[in-house]
Amino acid sequence: DLSCWLQGWLTAPPEVMAAYQQAESMDREALRPNYAGLCQEALMRSEQSDDDTKSVLISRSAKAPAIVISLALAVLGIASVIIKPGVREAGDVSGLVKLAGQRTSAPCLCAFDVDRTLTGYQDIEGPKCPGNKVYSGIRDYAYLYASPPGYGNLTISLLAQNLKSTFCSRCYVGIATAGGASGDDEKSVVVEHLRGAIEPGAANTLPKEWLGATASDQTEAPPPFVAWCADKTKRLCTQKIVEWYKTKDVTIAPSDVYFFDDKAENILAFENSGLGFNAQQVSCASRDGSKGYCGGHPEEVQEKKGVHACETMS
Repeated sequence: DLSCWLQGWLTAPPEVMAAYQQAESMDREALRPNYAGLCQEALMRSEQSDDDTKSVLISRSAKAPAIVISLALAVLGIASVIIKPGVREAGDVSGLVKLAGQRTSAPCLCAFDVDRTLTGYQDIEGPKCPGNKVYSGIRDYAYLYASPPGYGNLTISLLAQNLKSTFCSRCYVGIATAGGASGDDEKSVVVEHLRGAIEPGAANTLPKEWLGATASDQTEAPPPFVAWCADKTKRLCTQKIVEWYKTKDVTIAPSDVYFFDDKAENILAFENSGLGFNAQQVSCASRDGSKGYCGGHPEEVQEKKGVHACETMS
């Protein structure tokens, strides 16, 4: 049993330890005879009480926190953990100790609208939208096409700036937005905020650039950054994001998919869709007609099941 093995690891003679430390390069069947022999050596050694044995015990005990987890998992035949949030995969026994901060529960997805969700009304900061951040020189055309000069400076919402403080920091991410997210500079800022808020394994899964989404043809862009996704159809774009992640060996259950948008019509379209996704409206406290004004707040991003428009939020 494991207690026998632990005792053996701490008290085994050096020559036995040297052989056993090769365990990480062995398969499970080759490992079992070594384990049995090691335990037998340990039980024999445990009856000795000379000073040399005590010294060995103390010395190896000090090393236990760094090594014992990996060796114990190898003995028990537990599959190695591939460094992707929520993904486990069988493999050899090397690299069994999971890096700190990596999640091991089921993977989840947070998908977001862009305009007035991850962004706010252009050039508006405090006191109207305290905490929003203006990026001077980066044009954002959303909702300003008909007004001179037809654009404003990109303004990032509190939600985008503080996404790391929400549960979405341990999820995969995607975008389903009705607009084109303006130019490449705006797209880069938005993706930078998403990438910086999530775990390294999830961030590395994202493409290096936002493909497609040109304003000239307004053709729906490919996942996971889906621009020109028509209002009231974002549930379908979210499904495409889920399917894209599956091609990356990341399977996300429908109940672990969350979508966030400032427009009620996009949220309510998830209801009775048969997809089983969750959806929540944001920018509830600041409105500009049917759309948000300041954009989302991190407090609005909740790991809540079901479909919730602003008037139904509790």
